[in-house]
Amino acid sequence: MKEEFQTEDEISLLDIIRTLFERIKLLIIIVLVGGVIGGSIAVASTINVNYWGSTVEFYVNPESSETESGENSSQYGVYGAYGRHVMDNMVKLLSSESFAEKLILNNKPLPEKSVWVDTSNADEVALELDTKIDAAATVIAEEDAQRATVVLEKNAYELAIDEYETAYKQIETEWSKLPLKTLGLSAKFNKEEYILHIYGNNYTDMDAAYNAVYDSISGKEAAKIKAKENYEAAIVLLKEKESLSQEITEIALEAWRKTAKYKAQLSQYSGAVSYSYLQEQEDLEDANNLARSFIYVQISVLNDTDFANEVLKRVKAVVPQYVRENMTVPAGYVGTKCQRITRTDDIALTNPGYTRDEAIKWTILSAIIVGLIASVIVIIVDRSDKRLKECDVLTKKFDLPILGIIPTIEAIAGDANTKEAKK
Repeated sequence: MKEEFQTEDEISLLDIIRTLFERIKLLIIIVLVGGVIGGSIAVASTINVNYWGSTVEFYVNPESSETESGENSSQYGVYGAYGRHVMDNMVKLLSSESFAEKLILNNKPLPEKSVWVDTSNADEVALELDTKIDAAATVIAEEDAQRATVVLEKNAYELAIDEYETAYKQIETEWSKLPLKTLGLSAKFNKEEYILHIYGNNYTDMDAAYNAVYDSISGKEAAKIKAKENYEAAIVLLKEKESLSQEITEIALEAWRKTAKYKAQLSQYSGAVSYSYLQEQEDLEDANNLARSFIYVQISVLNDTDFANEVLKRVKAVVPQYVRENMTVPAGYVGTKCQRITRTDDIALTNPGYTRDEAIKWTILSAIIVGLIASVIVIIVDRSDKRLKECDVLTKKFDLPILGIIPTIEAIAGDANTKEAKK
C-alpha cells in the first residue's frame, strides 16, 4: 500500500502537460494580463527618459622643438602617441572631482558671484562666500594690473638697451672709418682721442667735447640701469601679488566648496561626462601594447538639452588647456598638443526608441515570468487535490473492476444536448 501511495505521488511530464492543457485558457489570460502590466509599467517609467549627449574627440601628441624634430626614435617620435600608462593617468585626472570643478569654473579663477550667492535670504554661508569672492576678485585685479605694469617696465628696459647700444655703435662705426695715417694717429690710439677729435672740432675745446659725448652715453647707460631696476622691482612685486592672490582665492574657493549648491553641481557635472582613450573592441584587446593618440569625451545628460549644450561648450574650452598643462611630457619634448578633431559633435538624442524597446522587452519578460509562476501554481494546486477525477485511477490502484459510474448533472445535460443536436 505504501508503494501504491508513492506511485500516486509521482508525476510524469505527460501529467504536467495534461494538467496545463486543461487550464490553458486561464494560463493564456494570466500571461496576457502579466505582459500588459509589465509593458505598461515599462512605458510609465521610461516615457520621459531621454538622454542627450555627444562624443567629442581630441588628438593628443608630444610636441618637439624645431631643433630636436625628427631626432627622437622613441615611441613618441615614431608613433606620435602616448603609452597606455600615461593615458590612464590623464583619464583619471579628467575623471576627478578637481577637473569637474574646472568645468564649473569654465577657465575662470572664481565662481560667478551672481550665480552662486543669494544675499536676499541672508544665508550665513552665502554671505561668507560673498565677502570672500569680493576679496579674491580685488587681489586678482591687483595682480592683473601689476602684470600689465611688468610688461610696460620690460618694454621700457628693452627700449633703453636699444638706445644705449645704438648710440655706442654709432661711435664705434665712425671710429672704424677713421683714416689713421692721414690724421697722424697710431692704430692703437685711445678711443677717447677719436671721440674728442670727432666732436671737439679738431681738438678745439676738447674738454667740452669730451663731456658732451660721455655725458650722452652715460645718460643712456644710466637710463638703461634705472629701467632694469624698475623692471626687476615690478617682477618682485608681481610675485608678491601672485602669492597673495593665490592664497585669498583658495580661501574663497574653500568657502565655495562648502555650499550645498556646489556639491550638487559637482555631482551633476561628474555624472554628465565620461572619458576614455579606448573606443573600439579591438582597442580593448590590444590595450597593453598599443600607444594612443586620442581622448574621447562622452557627454550624456538626462532630459536637459540646455545643460547638455552647456557641458559641451565647456568641454571644448577646458579640456585642451587642461591636457596641455597636465599631460606628462617625455624627455626631449617641450609640451603636448591637444586639439579637437570632431566637427559634427552637436548635442543629439542618444537613446531613440528607448521607451518602445523597453516596453517590448518588459512585456515579453513579464509574460514569461507570470506564465511560469502561474504554471507552477496550477501544478501544485492540481497535485494537492486528492479527489478521484477518473475511474481508471481506481482500477489501477485497487486492481478491481468498476461496475458502474454515477453520471454528473453536467454530463447528463451534455449527453442530452448531443442527442438533440443529432436529431
